Amino acid sequence: MRPALLALTCIATLYSPLSHAQSASEALRSAWQSICPGATAGSELFQRCAEIRNSGPGSADRELAAANGNNLELLATQGRMVMASAKQRMRRAQGHARVSTTSTFSPWLAALDDPSEATTLANGSRWALIASVGSGSSERGESNLERAYDSDTGFLLLGLDYRFNDRLQGVVAVQQETSDSSFARGTGSLENETRAISAALAYTISDVWLLQATASHGSIDSQLKRTIDYTLVRNAGTPQQDTLRVQSEANSRNQGQVRGVDLALDWERGWQAFTLRASGMLSWQRTALDEILEDNPRGLDFKIEAQEINSRQASIGLEAARSVSFSSGVWQPSVRVSWSHEFADDRRRIGARFRSGDQVFQAQFLTEEPDRSSGQVMVGSALLLAHGWQFHGSWQQMLGHDFLEEQRFDIGLRREF
Repeated sequence: MRPALLALTCIATLYSPLSHAQSASEALRSAWQSICPGATAGSELFQRCAEIRNSGPGSADRELAAANGNNLELLATQGRMVMASAKQRMRRAQGHARVSTTSTFSPWLAALDDPSEATTLANGSRWALIASVGSGSSERGESNLERAYDSDTGFLLLGLDYRFNDRLQGVVAVQQETSDSSFARGTGSLENETRAISAALAYTISDVWLLQATASHGSIDSQLKRTIDYTLVRNAGTPQQDTLRVQSEANSRNQGQVRGVDLALDWERGWQAFTLRASGMLSWQRTALDEILEDNPRGLDFKIEAQEINSRQASIGLEAARSVSFSSGVWQPSVRVSWSHEFADDRRRIGARFRSGDQVFQAQFLTEEPDRSSGQVMVGSALLLAHGWQFHGSWQQMLGHDFLEEQRFDIGLRREF
């Protein structure tokens, strides 16, 4: 009878309306009464339940303290962090593909004093090596459902591009990215390592139109540390009142896959030494995280069910550049502004249970709603030299996001051969 009642309770929770947003801590607080009866007698979880429920008056306060001290909001935040990183990698791959295609799709090369030299720079060789390094940082504010964090990222990109003819060009690149994140109030940390491969095709429709498609696929390796720290008041209001502090750490390592596709259309027009470039892009990303199996010696380790996160974005951008020519090349500083709108990445429900508890998923908690629209500003510089050398760098800053601040800096080169 009891297992059937627990199953019905969990099913009712699972299908309750998402409008009643419940944080991970709130979900755990309300789930103790169904979790503890399923704990194996003599287990560490059974002992934690006894400390909460069988320690005299004040059990409701102990349930709340134990729920808050488990810091389960970290588990709700992890998927959001991985998706934000996937979007950033996609923008980076698409941006590097654009850098490679500027050798053919660039009216500003005509700013050179010697037209014959412009032709030499524009045509070049069929093959080119591309490489870049960079770093980024992001900061997420606190909410009721997800935990605030600071994150630092470093990446390396290596690739090749090939010019099939005057109109068609392809780029293949691999990316290695590492990020270290710290959650607010010392409640945990997350380390991510991602390896991805990207491929792009660019087709020059005319002197002013360029169509570009980019696809990316990668794998994620994550290590999450969740701090557990709470104090219980036992026998509250009686002469036997005392406190018990539980301090521990839950560790987990899990894998995932990321993939994405985008389609971009660019329009470019040059007037003497100035260039104006407008673009529109549609993009799709999918992140799949395997189930998370935590390890904790105090019996407070969770199993989190596998997650799938989808994103569909549309963006528009406008870039202005000024070309400065000299005897051996062209230098072009530029400024770009863009705006993106998210159509998916909706609030998700995450299922979890204590690993030593009943097999029914006992706790269901929610992630935050996404910020649907945000902007970005980029300041860049490109240097195109004779003999196939090209150098570039950029700084980017996210604007107008409700809860996320993000910036990135990178430098790179392209060498034809």
